[in-house]
Amino acid sequence: MISQRRHPKERIGMLRKITRFMAFPVEEEYRAGVESSLYQYRKQMHRILYAVILFSQLFMMGTMALREGGPFGGSTRRAGYFLLYTALAVLTTAFLVLDYWMMKKGQKACRAYQRLGFGYCIVIAAWGCGITLLDQLGGNGLTVFVYMMLMLAAIAMLTPFQSTVLFLGAFVVLNLLLPRFPTPDGTDQTFNNLVNSFFTTGFSIVISAVFYRNRICGYRDRLVIEKQYEQICAINERLGREILTDNLTGMKNRRYLQQIVRQEFESAQKGRGEMACMMADIDFFKQYNDLYGHQAGDECLVEVAKVIGQCFKKEQARMIRYGGEEFFVVLPECSREAAVRQAELLRAAMERRALARGDTPQGCVTLSVGVYACRAGCGVSFEQFIQRADEALYCAKRQGRNRVEETR
Repeated sequence: MISQRRHPKERIGMLRKITRFMAFPVEEEYRAGVESSLYQYRKQMHRILYAVILFSQLFMMGTMALREGGPFGGSTRRAGYFLLYTALAVLTTAFLVLDYWMMKKGQKACRAYQRLGFGYCIVIAAWGCGITLLDQLGGNGLTVFVYMMLMLAAIAMLTPFQSTVLFLGAFVVLNLLLPRFPTPDGTDQTFNNLVNSFFTTGFSIVISAVFYRNRICGYRDRLVIEKQYEQICAINERLGREILTDNLTGMKNRRYLQQIVRQEFESAQKGRGEMACMMADIDFFKQYNDLYGHQAGDECLVEVAKVIGQCFKKEQARMIRYGGEEFFVVLPECSREAAVRQAELLRAAMERRALARGDTPQGCVTLSVGVYACRAGCGVSFEQFIQRADEALYCAKRQGRNRVEETR
């Protein structure tokens, strides 16, 4: 027969798989978050484990103390049990104190906290082996070893390396010492003990590794989902801003006017006070475009938007590119007189900007502005609110442009 040997590359691939399985199965960007979640889980499980172990040991110590002859008045085996219960109770109390002391350091000590938990698991495994050796003298088999190893595998949250060291170590120690603790009937249970403890050890390592990886992958998946959710929210927020923003000038657009400003106007109409608006238009803008080109026309629109932004505070005004060369500004809680003054300041600011053009008497880009203001509860609709500012604008154009007019 021809023997089949694994190709060197296959062996290397198998070693890599084993190495990855034993390693921390999470990308570096999620490592801190997963370790934080593991730290929180271990804190909870340690408290439960300490409480259960301490209560059970104290209960067993009390039960043995009440038995006839007390813990030391019977057999040597009874005294051994009592000493092991006492030792575990004392060590559990010591680990409990260390646990609370380490928790005060916070998450910075999560690696040290993990090592503390591993140390306590070693104590539990050693105690389980000790109880099992005493049980062997009474013919009780490996019951305690089996359920203690499986319990640690299920709840201790050990790394694959730690679980391998712990359970294999317990397996070796137990089987080295079992021959020194014969059963009462004198039968040789070496083979049965070896087989049962071997399968218990194997199952414990597998269970521990699977639980560890599943929990870590669960934490990682949760972090991935949270990150994706944050990214989606950021994208939606950005898209929302883009949908409501004019790409050229950076001002709000007509969609914003209809969705947001309309609601503000309707809410203001239910209260008291006044709301004003103004429609501003670049004088002879088509003529400017034809003379200087569309690129210069776009630059002109951007400059006008900047001047408007400098004249009004974002918290106090809603500035919108209404369309083409028209700009619409809404001034909540603003009287008619104040709105006219603001409009005149805007017109003068644009003139001072002195954006040169050679086809008008002024020699620079100018604005015509129409103003309208109304009181709350006056019965004016949102469409009429805009229309009346537009009517005032056309009045300013008819009067010669580069001026402010109002509609009452």
